[in-house]
Amino acid sequence: MQTFDKYIIPAISDENQKYKLSIVVPDYNLEKYIGRCLDSLLGQTYKNLEIIVIDNGSTDSSGAICDEYALRDRRIRVIHQENKGAGGSRNAGIESATGDYITFVDGDDFVDSCMMEKMMSVIMEFDADMAVCRYRQVGVNEHYVEKPFENGKVCVLNNHEMLKAYCEEDEKLVIQNALWNKVIKRQYLEGIRMWEHRKYEDIAFSLKMIKNVPKTVYIDTPMYNYIIDRSDSGMNDQSYKTLVRDQFEGFREKDRIFKEIGKEEFMYIHQYFTIKKMLILYTQAKKSANEGSREFMKNIEKCIRDYLVNAEKIYNCPVADKHHVLRMKLFLINPFFYNLFTTVNNGLVLPVKMKLKNMRNA
Repeated sequence: MQTFDKYIIPAISDENQKYKLSIVVPDYNLEKYIGRCLDSLLGQTYKNLEIIVIDNGSTDSSGAICDEYALRDRRIRVIHQENKGAGGSRNAGIESATGDYITFVDGDDFVDSCMMEKMMSVIMEFDADMAVCRYRQVGVNEHYVEKPFENGKVCVLNNHEMLKAYCEEDEKLVIQNALWNKVIKRQYLEGIRMWEHRKYEDIAFSLKMIKNVPKTVYIDTPMYNYIIDRSDSGMNDQSYKTLVRDQFEGFREKDRIFKEIGKEEFMYIHQYFTIKKMLILYTQAKKSANEGSREFMKNIEKCIRDYLVNAEKIYNCPVADKHHVLRMKLFLINPFFYNLFTTVNNGLVLPVKMKLKNMRNA
């Protein structure tokens, strides 16, 4: 991996903005937010854009708002369709895109005015196939927006290095499942589509999209503003069922892809992180103590036991932490021991450690 500290990304003059970039924007009942999103896209310093907004069967005024924006700027096209979920929206956008490159922006989010120019600039400078940037988590009222900084680190990664960062979920290189912090050559989306009418459509799709990318440039500067939790995040029976049907199937599909492309070492790393996530969900469901959560806990236990057929390879993967491995081993023996360990650790050990830390820092 090549690393360039405080790299100044060159500006691209209007006449050199030769590659068209297609931006796919799903919209479903986002009348409070879609205008802000589209304003941020129309304000981009990179002008050679095609903005495809998919009104996914909205029942509020957001579809009409999108049509108004299309009348104001010819770069915006609006597709009105029945609700097919976020995956169905993005599929329609991919199929309509005519750009050399493609990216995704969620309709309730917004981006810095320099984002697309900087992403396209590093692609051109390093002859890369994909660019990825860091992002900010932003409250609905925008109070948590970090101040932008322009001279972040830039890293150039080959395919193996990029997939390693992707599966290791490394905070130093935020590749992740997200589609919206990436600009990619459109050819890498040919022949692949997302699930429709289902949640967590990006989990497996992201890997299908990036698995063959030879060269990626990572910009360690936040330029995408991701709106966090604008609705109640409480779990109910339906969301438990959705997690089992969609998120868990997404995890399994990623395992199959890693195996197909000969990256089993990454598959075990992915399984390690998947088990960590499932144990967190198990603990949350246990606190709920309703009928849906009990069934959900049974599903999690089955999934974890299926994964831990590869226990030794998962326990010994490069990113494994002995504390979390202990939790996994206890759960495999019996969930009772895992629950006991979690109760003691969270109720006694962690508070004591925090108190000692505060005393040392006082």
